[in-house]
Amino acid sequence: MRSIGVRLIPVLVVVGLIGSVSVQAQVPRTDSLGMDARLFFRVHSWESRSASVWLGTVDRSAYPVFLGTAPVLFALGERGPAASTGLSMATALAGALVWKRISGRERPYARWSHVRPRPGYPGTRHLSPDASLPSGHMAMATALATALSLESRSAWVAGGSSAWAASVGVSRVWLGVHHPGDVLAGAVLGVGAGVAAHLVVSAVQR
Repeated sequence: MRSIGVRLIPVLVVVGLIGSVSVQAQVPRTDSLGMDARLFFRVHSWESRSASVWLGTVDRSAYPVFLGTAPVLFALGERGPAASTGLSMATALAGALVWKRISGRERPYARWSHVRPRPGYPGTRHLSPDASLPSGHMAMATALATALSLESRSAWVAGGSSAWAASVGVSRVWLGVHHPGDVLAGAVLGVGAGVAAHLVVSAVQR
């Protein structure tokens, strides 16, 4: 279990950073908007070219990475990591769908009439307006990063996948489809799914 904790350090750092921002975002303010909304509007209003290139690229990479990682690992003969990553993302997705149905939280564009999702991005299509909590993208991205971090002994794999997962979380707010708290919830769900999948696959392989 100690080795699991050590290999999860990059993922936990990402979740901790997201959590610290999101917790601060829940603190009530004396103005009309809470910090959760203020943080959302700050990130969603980024209009720089660098933000568009970075976050747009991350969003466009999400579905190919989600769908392609496990098959590629399997094709390379890495059956354990393939099973772990596939199971972790499937578990995270299932958990997110159930949680969304229970929570029924409105997405930012459903809550505020002047907010519009950024058009032309895969991550803004076919969304239910009352399925904001948690972020399914973030849950799957963090589950993938967690599984890869536990299956690989490479710090580059752990760090790179964790940085990508964090970028996915930022992109969901920037696109206008999630609140910061949704991203934190997705990250926590993803870590749990990744650890559970790793333990199950490890037990089966013994």
